[in-house]
Amino acid sequence: MNAVNKNVTNGILMILSFWLIFVFGLLFYPPIYWTFVLPEIFWIKQCMMTLLMAIIFFLNYFYFTPNVLLKRKYLLFSLIIIALTIALLGASFFFESTYNIRRQINVLNNVPTRKLPQFFDGLVTLSSILMIGVSTSFSVFKKLQKQTQESSDLQKQNLNAELSFLKAQINPHFFFNTLNSIYSLSYTDIEKSRSALQTLSRMMRYILYDSSENKTNLMQEIAFINDHISLMRLRLNDNVKIIFINSTLQVDHKIAPMILMPFIENAFKYGVSVNEKAEIIISLQVENNKLSLKVINTRFDQSNSKQPESYGIGLSNTKRRLELIYPGQYELHIDDNGFNKHFKVELTLELV
Repeated sequence: MNAVNKNVTNGILMILSFWLIFVFGLLFYPPIYWTFVLPEIFWIKQCMMTLLMAIIFFLNYFYFTPNVLLKRKYLLFSLIIIALTIALLGASFFFESTYNIRRQINVLNNVPTRKLPQFFDGLVTLSSILMIGVSTSFSVFKKLQKQTQESSDLQKQNLNAELSFLKAQINPHFFFNTLNSIYSLSYTDIEKSRSALQTLSRMMRYILYDSSENKTNLMQEIAFINDHISLMRLRLNDNVKIIFINSTLQVDHKIAPMILMPFIENAFKYGVSVNEKAEIIISLQVENNKLSLKVINTRFDQSNSKQPESYGIGLSNTKRRLELIYPGQYELHIDDNGFNKHFKVELTLELV
């Protein structure tokens, strides 16, 4: 009973933490630092959109995922996602068109009135997908937790690895920052922002659907990595040099989904500095059913004093997953020499 209460408490804390980050980090924090004046109706709209997104989140968490997605009604679940997204777009358009929020902002800041509000809003669309994606992951996570408690010790070990994978599938921090970058980009380069939205949408689709099995196509995994790198280029300045070397696959292979991403995410998380020049080199080669991944990034020991410890936690979890899925079929070497200016990870994996 104590374990059940602990799981329930952890689940509630995860959901509350997500909502605090989402509400403050995406809907309220960026406008606070905008240089122009915002009318009261703008903040009312943000509160109402937050409420609607919360309703969507918990509807999907408690009902749609357990009763539709987990019962393999994939087409119906897709239609539900589309309907919920359209409902959010409609609510946003209602506020914009009824109260002329954009026009009020322009009047308060002595800016010429722009075009009329459009029904499609990229930020609202991606926010809706994010809500459904995260709530789906939490709901599946909850389902798997219950199964873990009822299984044997070996089953518990395998399911815990799967749960860790599901928790790592969606990185809210990455999506929040990317959405903010795209939102800013929409004011300067519409075509580039649309392309970025399409890329992020493709990544969400892969995470929610294509990576749900035990194995996925390596070509799809590489395409996901390439999309991740292209979106990171939007967020980073010219001080960061990114090199991605990728061999052309003649034959596709099967691989455990998201098994390579932690190494790449760590490089972007800890190998980037605001003021200093940085370099991230990613090399992914496949030859004779053997995959070789090499990730090298610049070290910033002074600005990231806890870097080695943080790296250890993330990479130890990934190593545990490699041990469960590829026992005796991989080699992992990590060069974390304090006298070296670079952090290097080399992974060799047998693809069978």
